[in-house]
Amino acid sequence: MNMKKVLALLLALAMVFGMAACTKDSGNDDGGSGDSSASGEASAYSQGIGDNGYFEGVTAKDYVTLGQYEGIEVPASEIAVSQEEIESEIKTLLSSHVETKEVSGRAAQLGDVVNIDYEGYMDGEQFEGGTGNNPSLELGSGSFIDGFEDGIVGHEAGEKFDLDLHFPDPYPNNTDLSGKAVTFKVTLNSISEEVEPPLTDAFVTMYLQEEKGWKTVAEMRSGIEEQLKDDKLADYVLTQVDNFEVSDVPESMVQYEAGCMRVYYEQFAAMYGMTLDDFVSGMGVSSFDELVEQYREDLTASARSYLIYQAIAEDKGMTVTDEDVAAEFADMDESSMKDLQDYYGMPYIKCMLLNSKVAQLIRDSAVVK
Repeated sequence: MNMKKVLALLLALAMVFGMAACTKDSGNDDGGSGDSSASGEASAYSQGIGDNGYFEGVTAKDYVTLGQYEGIEVPASEIAVSQEEIESEIKTLLSSHVETKEVSGRAAQLGDVVNIDYEGYMDGEQFEGGTGNNPSLELGSGSFIDGFEDGIVGHEAGEKFDLDLHFPDPYPNNTDLSGKAVTFKVTLNSISEEVEPPLTDAFVTMYLQEEKGWKTVAEMRSGIEEQLKDDKLADYVLTQVDNFEVSDVPESMVQYEAGCMRVYYEQFAAMYGMTLDDFVSGMGVSSFDELVEQYREDLTASARSYLIYQAIAEDKGMTVTDEDVAAEFADMDESSMKDLQDYYGMPYIKCMLLNSKVAQLIRDSAVVK
């Protein structure tokens, strides 16, 4: 099993609360210190989940009215794949293998990556922060003040030239420079451009055979089409399942979501040397409890998804054993597996695998009409 699959599995459930946390949730009602020790994280991710991967004290079928989840009929039109979609995937693949190559014999143009030296002068004197040696700069990225990157366009490697510019007004990075006239003495050391590899059988064999088993462009196109169809099928059937009637969501599961997001923001706050209370106050709320109530709807929706999947697992009598975990992560070395277990806790890992089993059952039993 490759690392991409490992990460996809581990993040399958975390994404539900993680995406909400990135934009909304945080906090710690006890003013946590921001400590991100493995034990703290593991207790948050696995707290309230049993050794079998089920949420403790929750019989999901008491809350979920199960509809059809096996043999869901999928209209063929729902999984049809256009040539435009295939070409878009191919473009993404090619762009992920772009190489940056130095060029000569032409002037710099927008989109190039240049290596430069520069010195900034104001009233004939160098000013602090206005000097750079050998930085790389993508022309058109807007990384420098207006006129700087455009002023490099049209020059060739080896040229030295002056750029007479003005700092914007206001200039938040350094208010003392706002609106001031400045001259940059620039040396253009080199010009590079991004070169996309040609779409050939050799490219497919080199970059995609090991992971995908493809050797030719034709096999790649066919494989991409099947992947896209499978993705659309999964989206369709899992959406049907997400629409099952749920009478209520246990508060313990909502609080589980809140606890996991609390860990996320404890780590985030620690990155900036802040306490969790300070971080939460910067988001415009006075406490973690207030934030939870503000976004209770999102937390409940995330917990609801767990509940539906557990109800199906209960209905089918699904379990996840230590042997299942070992088989799933057989290609991972012992040290890496220990790190994952320390971070998430085995109950969370089993919960994730249980949900994966449920999703696979729903997808594999679907019938295309």
